[in-house]
Amino acid sequence: MTNNTTAITYWQQLHFYFSKPSNIAVYIAEVGRKRAGYLLLRHENTTTLITEAVEERFRGHGIATQMIRYAQ
Repeated sequence: MTNNTTAITYWQQLHFYFSKPSNIAVYIAEVGRKRAGYLLLRHENTTTLITEAVEERFRGHGIATQMIRYAQ
């Protein structure tokens, strides 16, 4: 949502998850018990904004496509 591509720490992720606004839902994609990416849905009035990210080593396997389908 900010186009900021710098890495964030696990603790920053955890802080965001527990302090996020109520109109935001976060889903974690896992592959073999490893975090592969996330899907963030921000509900605003009649619109839902979708943000998805997949860790580089898991790209090209359809994970983002599956997350977008789930969101739809």
